[in-house]
Amino acid sequence: MKNCKEHNRRQFLTQSGQFAIGLGLFGLSTQSLTREAVEPYRSIRLENLHTGELDTITFWVDGQYSSEGIDLYRKLVRDHYQDETGPVDLELIELLYKIQSQVGGHKNLQVISGYRSERTNAVLRQATNGVAKKSLHTLGKAVDIRVPGLSTQNLYKLGRSLKFGGVGKYPSSGFVHLDTGRIRFWG
Repeated sequence: MKNCKEHNRRQFLTQSGQFAIGLGLFGLSTQSLTREAVEPYRSIRLENLHTGELDTITFWVDGQYSSEGIDLYRKLVRDHYQDETGPVDLELIELLYKIQSQVGGHKNLQVISGYRSERTNAVLRQATNGVAKKSLHTLGKAVDIRVPGLSTQNLYKLGRSLKFGGVGKYPSSGFVHLDTGRIRFWG
């Protein structure tokens, strides 16, 4: 009886492994299948403090990214100085979704700075300290946010706990920088 159970267990594990490998060959993962079953859509609620725009952006619908949602995100986090949109890093949107899931979906993520054109970045770099010459903002891979009712310190701690990319705290300005670069922390 023991050998029969062991054989069935091995057969199950072998077949499960083959199934997982098969998913990988087709660009699928068991995580994405589970995520789709649990989350048929994903949204973030963003407020651009410079333009006054506020919107709920549904960026994931029925197992895929929504081009309409991504375009709306691009518009909302645009360089308001130049009124210019730029590239979008989907991992950054996913990071914002994780943040919003932790703080409550009804709270707005207030955007201080999203995408920045090279021109705007150069002007800001000359006017203030802490603006990187090769800023990830210019690649659509960074955003500076605050969450009403959540201290800068607590938002910073939340960002760090996700271990997703760079997290910087700017307490005197009341915001946290998030990016999808290498994992690092400052502030």
